[in-house]
Amino acid sequence: MQKHKTRVAHILGNLTLAGLHPRVLSLVRELPDYSHAIIFNSGNRGPLYDAFAETCDMVQCTYHTRHMAAGYAALIDRASTLERS
Repeated sequence: MQKHKTRVAHILGNLTLAGLHPRVLSLVRELPDYSHAIIFNSGNRGPLYDAFAETCDMVQCTYHTRHMAAGYAALIDRASTLERS
């Protein structure tokens, strides 16, 4: 029986070089026993896209609303759908 990797979804607003993003990239690289997906809510791929794409599944989900909370609620709903597939 084949053992499946545990799937982890990281939800980020964008893929910039600032803040938490480089640390998430390091974490992904240090934990190859897990299957990682990066779900990001930005219309632009950003400078870290290629580095993440080398080790992760990439999902670009853009929700533009007047209310940030509504946009992120829609993003979380989309992420949960992706994780079930």
